[in-house]
Amino acid sequence: MNIFAIQRLFPLVFIGLLLVVTNSSSAMLIDDFDALQQVTVFGPNGIAGGYINHAGILGFQRDIYAQVHSGSVITNMTVLSGTGPVSSSLSHAQDSIVTGFSRITWDGLDNNVLSLAPTGLGGIDLTDSAQADAFEILVEIDNLPIDLAFSVYTDAGNWSRGVLNLPGGIWPGGEALMRLPFASLAATSGSGADMTNVGAIDLAIDGSHGPANLQIGYVRTVPEPSTLLFLILLGIQVRAKHSLMIYVL
Repeated sequence: MNIFAIQRLFPLVFIGLLLVVTNSSSAMLIDDFDALQQVTVFGPNGIAGGYINHAGILGFQRDIYAQVHSGSVITNMTVLSGTGPVSSSLSHAQDSIVTGFSRITWDGLDNNVLSLAPTGLGGIDLTDSAQADAFEILVEIDNLPIDLAFSVYTDAGNWSRGVLNLPGGIWPGGEALMRLPFASLAATSGSGADMTNVGAIDLAIDGSHGPANLQIGYVRTVPEPSTLLFLILLGIQVRAKHSLMIYVL
């Protein structure tokens, strides 16, 4: 094999080695939204919620709560899991004049949408013995900029919150992996959440700025080796012959 063939193969070999390293540690799945669940709320000032049990959900139960702040009685906001353009996904969709929010909660088998069980997960280690350092979300659709707020609880007196700002303009065929490092979460009560001792996770979708259309493929934690791969895959460009260009975006 000549030097030019080696140069041409290098990008593929390099990426393959990174994938092997990355996959040597498994991510912790929080929810792949495979279990079918629908919550629809009509405005104005409407509320609705529900929960579903499923083996593929962290803590075996997912709560969905939705609230409309403004909108007519014939407009609505729907939060739906179990369907999607790419795979099973979570969908948050609002009519054009609706504002409001939805909340997805993983807090164990409490059978209660309206009340958080801050220790319901029983002290799960989200870091997987220091192997994971971030939440990762597969965004399949995001028509407008929207904020996703993660709240993580160790107990009622100690919890942290972090916000992931989605950019908008994401459509099928251009799905995006978005990450929220654990280190970016700020203590909101007490000493904050201990990520090695987690009792509940809450994800709030802010639909206060317009007719949001958001679909999420999964929520999981990410092993630390993925950090390098994530940055490289965002900016890697294999050029026509045998050059490899890497950009940090």
